Amino acid sequence: MSIVPELRVLPVVEELHTVHLSLPELAKRLNVKESTIYAWRHKKYGPPAMQLGRQLRWRLSDVVAWENAQIEAPRNTK
Repeated sequence: MSIVPELRVLPVVEELHTVHLSLPELAKRLNVKESTIYAWRHKKYGPPAMQLGRQLRWRLSDVVAWENAQIEAPRNTK
């Protein structure tokens, strides 16, 4: 009998929709200051957030989608 509990591995798609990032976690992921995220929210820029009581949270799937949308199209160098 193993003393290590079994870990349930979630499918990637399910995990993206169930994981929510806090402000410090989002700032760390995007490598920006927390104040930058507040400034972005004021300008209606950045990944969409949800307010849970007094706390802001960002769904990981929304953050990933926003990150992908920030990738520039290849430039024509001809």
